[in-house]
Amino acid sequence: MNPDELPNNSMMLLVQMNDDGEMSILSGSNLDEDNDEKTIEFLNDVMTGLFLSFDNMINLFAYIGHMARTSEELYDELRGQGAHFEPDEELLKAIRDSKVIPFDKKKLN
Repeated sequence: MNPDELPNNSMMLLVQMNDDGEMSILSGSNLDEDNDEKTIEFLNDVMTGLFLSFDNMINLFAYIGHMARTSEELYDELRGQGAHFEPDEELLKAIRDSKVIPFDKKKLN
């Protein structure tokens, strides 16, 4: 994409998969020349920082994405299970036969 095609005062970071399986990381911006020099300098610094971070920390970003995806999958799996307790028949019989020793909750401290 040509930077001139971007909306006014916007920046882009484009990740493209090449035929050989490698990734190309491209950046571009279309900043309004009416912005003051400090604003343009700041935005260009942000874009350069993003570009260099992305290029140098691609494995970290992939790891973070993997962790987010798997934790979401685990959360969904656990949420669907819920906690369900059914007492064993032996426990119920022991309670009925008074073979369970009661304890005073106040004395646990």
